[in-house]
Amino acid sequence: MQRTIFAVGDSHSLRCFENHPHIADSKALFGHNKLDGRTAFNLARHDKRVRKIVSAIGDRHIIFVFGEVDVRIHIKYQYRQTGTPIDELLRNTANRYADYVRGLRQDGYDIHI
Repeated sequence: MQRTIFAVGDSHSLRCFENHPHIADSKALFGHNKLDGRTAFNLARHDKRVRKIVSAIGDRHIIFVFGEVDVRIHIKYQYRQTGTPIDELLRNTANRYADYVRGLRQDGYDIHI
């Protein structure tokens, strides 16, 4: 495969870069998206699976595409269930996601969000 950048993410990652000349969804390597339904907030819970995917991609650039499910469904749900302000829920989600990606970068993966 000649593409040098791979998108790894929830089900929306395939559509983001469809027919892009330089970016392929991780589906191109595995035949299906192994992270459908995963959220940015809980991505660290799926660390073993994430690392298996990013390790298979190797030294190429990786774009993480997570957060759509968080924003469209989970933030609103958490707000209604707990009354936690939306801005706090968004900040917590972004911080957890960024912290997880930062850890992967420190381990040598070339990940962009």
